Amino acid sequence: MTKVLFLNEFGLKEKQMLIDLLTENPDIQLVFPKTDDELFQEIIDTDILVGVDIPPHLDLEHTSVKLFQSLFASVDQLDLSRLQEQGVSVCNTHGRASTVAEHTLALILATLRFIPKYDSRLRKGQWMFPEVEIDYPFSLRDKTVTFFGFGHVGTQLYDLLTPFNIRPVIVKRNPEVGAEHFDLVVSDSDLSWAASEADVLVVIVPLTKRTRERINLDVIENMRDTAILVNVSQGRVIVESDLYYALTHRLIAGAGLDVWWNYPYHPLDKLQLFPFQYPFQELPNVVMTPHIAWVQKEFNPLVIQEITDNILAFHHNKPLQNLVSYEEEY
Repeated sequence: MTKVLFLNEFGLKEKQMLIDLLTENPDIQLVFPKTDDELFQEIIDTDILVGVDIPPHLDLEHTSVKLFQSLFASVDQLDLSRLQEQGVSVCNTHGRASTVAEHTLALILATLRFIPKYDSRLRKGQWMFPEVEIDYPFSLRDKTVTFFGFGHVGTQLYDLLTPFNIRPVIVKRNPEVGAEHFDLVVSDSDLSWAASEADVLVVIVPLTKRTRERINLDVIENMRDTAILVNVSQGRVIVESDLYYALTHRLIAGAGLDVWWNYPYHPLDKLQLFPFQYPFQELPNVVMTPHIAWVQKEFNPLVIQEITDNILAFHHNKPLQNLVSYEEEY
């Protein structure tokens, strides 16, 4: 018997897909606790936890949990050292990569074309011709796009960018693996050079000790003043004050940002809470979205398929997919 406990709510479609995919394995038990009391009771003999994070009040030390299956690609929200000490493996999921890639492309185009600015002015009845503007919209065609990170999202994004005939520059922790078909692939020690080549710098690395605040003023100062930066990774990969300085002093032309540094405590809080310390909302050269690159209205079966595959792999003692390295923190 393998017992799987879900820490987050699942919709009817997600639950039904899980049941359908596991229907030939009656010795796999799925548990969806509705209360904390039920959670504490059920977790003791649970083998697999599925969720976004592990609540701090939930102690796994005296349980049989051996695998935490994340619902997302990022795992920086987890206490990995604690899980490693408790002998719990961690796997993440990449089923939302295509959705994130689509949103990244949207941010690139919206930032290059100054779409929010022109939209805002037209709503006010201000008909502005580009020829009287200081900021001319840029074209993406034939531009150099530097990918800081080239995993699942990066490869999907490259496919979307192919019709624009871009020149890709790939920055990877290990340039020998995963980008063999590209001419310009460098290690992250060459990030400043790669940034200097960019018309568009896309940040899509996971947040780890190695990448935290990796994009700082030293890196940004190497960029062209016509270049833009787009971040769909994690806010803390970039030094907030350095990016704000670069944008206000026009060291770069603009930024498209979906991820931030300080999130509101509760998403439904009625107070006006900005997820940053510096007033990015006042800058006309910034396109902002509230960490929704992964969101889509349509049912996404890919994540459920990944979770199911790992449940079955664990149950049949086979290799797990997307196993997180405790050393690399991803």
